[in-house]
Formats: sequence, C-alpha cells, structure tokens
Amino acid sequence: MKVLIVDGNTEISGILSDMLSMSNRTVRTADTPDEALSCFHEFRPDAVFVNITADREGTTGFLRSISGDAKGRTKIFVIADDEKDMTPDMHKDGWIRRPFSSTDIMDIINAAGKENEKKKSFLKNMLGNISISRNRKNISEGNSMHLRFGRSYLFMEDEPTALNAACRYFADDGDDILYITSSNVKAVKEAIRCGTMSVRAISDKEGKDLMNGAKIGSVADEILRFIHSAKRPVAVIDDLRAFMVLNETDAVITMMDQVIKNSGKEMTMLASIAPDNITERDKGLLLNDMTEYRTGGIT
Repeated sequence: MKVLIVDGNTEISGILSDMLSMSNRTVRTADTPDEALSCFHEFRPDAVFVNITADREGTTGFLRSISGDAKGRTKIFVIADDEKDMTPDMHKDGWIRRPFSSTDIMDIINAAGKENEKKKSFLKNMLGNISISRNRKNISEGNSMHLRFGRSYLFMEDEPTALNAACRYFADDGDDILYITSSNVKAVKEAIRCGTMSVRAISDKEGKDLMNGAKIGSVADEILRFIHSAKRPVAVIDDLRAFMVLNETDAVITMMDQVIKNSGKEMTMLASIAPDNITERDKGLLLNDMTEYRTGGIT
C-alpha cells in the first residue's frame, strides 16, 4: 500500500513515515502543497495524510486539485485541530484530531488497506483471474532479459546498468523491492522510479536511509526480514564490492549464500559487481546460488 504524507513539520512526517514503513507500507513525504501535488501524480498513492494546520490555504488548494483524481481510488485523511477546520469542498475520507497517537494512524491505514484488498479481490474475480500484464506462471515469457522470479542473478558489469533494468522489470511486475546501493539514495529512486521500492545506502554507520555495511550479520538479518515480510521479494545489491571493502570477501559470499538458502520462500536476489573486482574462485562460489548475467544475456 502506497501512502503520501503532506506535512511541513519534517519531524512529524518523519515519525509517520518510519511508523508506516515498518508496517510494510511504501511511503513518500512532501513538505509543501506544490511538492505534494507533483508527488501525488507521480506516486499515485492509495492513501494521503494532509496536515492543514500549517498552510491552510495551500493544503486546501492541494485537496481541491486532487479531488477528481483521488475519488474512488485514493483515501484522503485530513489532520486538523478541530472538525470545524474542515470545509465542505474538501474531498476527505476521514480526519484526525491533533495531537494524535500512532494507534490512531495505524487503525485508519489498516482499515483502508483492508478495503483496498477487497477491491482488488473483486476485480480479480470479475476478470476471471486473467493476468493483465504478465503470466505469473512463466514470468520469462516476453521478457527480453530472460529473467524469472524465484531465481537469483549475478550481473558482471562495471556500472549496474543491466541490474537496474532487471530491477525495473521486476518492479513493473508488482514485486516488492529492497535496493541496497553504494550510490546516492535519491539518485537510485530517480533512476528506477518505483513507488514500492525501499532504498538503503551502504555506509559505515546506521541511519534512516543507511545500512551499516560493516555489520554483515545485521545486513543478512535485515534482508531476511524484508524477504519474510514481502509477498514477492526481490533483494538488490548494486555493488557487492562496497561490502567487500568493509568485510572479508568470504564473509560477504557467506552472507549471500545464507540469505538465499535461508529465505524459506520463493524470492529473487540481484547483485552486481565489476568483473575486475572479483576472482574466478569467488565468482564460482556466488554462482553456486546465482545465475551469471553478462551484458547481452545469461550465461
């Protein structure tokens, strides 16, 4: 479920974002009504939380702008000091009085999620279980990269070009993505443009968008938690070398092996490394669990 939070108070929006992300929602935040409008059309959220107390005129204009597109598709929840702050022209599905608790938010979003699942179930039955986009039983059909969900791939390339194309393919097919990067989080999000993707940057410390790459055991645990919580998980590492700089190479290879073998469910892992940064011996160990992908196709 995709959720957009519109609040000029970055501390509040950050708390909401972390809380919803921990419950496996995909979250975007916007500080201003203009940013929110652009994000709404790009992100196409299932639910929007709007705090009207900081910029009443701007947020009211935002609500008017999205009312046509949102109706019947996106749930709108307005955060206000009092119900009298609501105006009749606001398209809304509910409101939340400040100050609110985490329980208030989770009750609302859980109810919205259940309603969304009912709609999806109805559409699925109405269409006779026909797949609109791709045949799930044979995901490689019509796939020029010949990739298949449930198999893991090692990309031998200097830059993660083919890996990113593969990530977009799985994202377009509705799979859940955890993308671990040695690059900039924002740059990766702009390159992939997937609302259901969580991106973490490899670092030597921990933070909201950071993953401490030196704690290789914790990295494995985090990837496994993602795999266990996601319906169709795809874990992506765009630069294995970044982990090898912070750890012993054998520890990184062992981590990959444990994640794939201990996932306990069907999943896909995509990893990229420059050919010059890996020995034939280490590549061979990785290929015990993965399929090699070079530019031009699988080998």
